[in-house]
Amino acid sequence: MVLFFTDRKKGYTDAEVVVHLQRRDEAVERWFYETSKRYFDKSFNEIFFDADRKQEVFQLAFIKLWTEIEDKKIKLIDGKLVRQQRSG
Repeated sequence: MVLFFTDRKKGYTDAEVVVHLQRRDEAVERWFYETSKRYFDKSFNEIFFDADRKQEVFQLAFIKLWTEIEDKKIKLIDGKLVRQQRSG
């Protein structure tokens, strides 16, 4: 199992990140943004030649993910992360 948001220094699991974000834990919010930004820059740096466009795409993707977590479309059920389907 690959844990996308696990940082070796902090050790948050994906589930912990989602739960803490839904609780509005400021330290995890800051860590989540910084970790997501580093991952995006590392993974997609060669695709974008325009720094402004790269930042715009990151912001749009980050806001989409954040909103889905905040709106509990992505949540923890029985110890597993799940995403609510459009149909409910």
